[in-house]
Amino acid sequence: MAAARDPPEVSLREATQRKLRRFSELRGKLVARGEFWDIVAITAADEKQELAYNQQLSEKLKRKELPLGVQYHVFVDPAGAKIGTRFMEMEDQHFVPFNVWKSYMEINGILLPSY
Repeated sequence: MAAARDPPEVSLREATQRKLRRFSELRGKLVARGEFWDIVAITAADEKQELAYNQQLSEKLKRKELPLGVQYHVFVDPAGAKIGTRFMEMEDQHFVPFNVWKSYMEINGILLPSY
């Protein structure tokens, strides 16, 4: 006999709650590689937004609201074609300094675009 299954929205809600609890446990703690994102790249629409994002990141890190030991980077994504998920490949256009790109060839990263 087939086991009864929860409706998808219940499973999604429970999975979301587990993720939020796990993130809460990581706040302010030094995380090991693979325990969270190795790099979090955030794009900004312009220099003003880049400054604001960097200030917010700095304050959140000081208040230990984010996991520690993660590389957080904010980049201006100029008007026109967006960096998108190929941002790591665009060293020649100076979106990501080559030394940063090269050091993260095998990373667990996330790109948060500013669209």
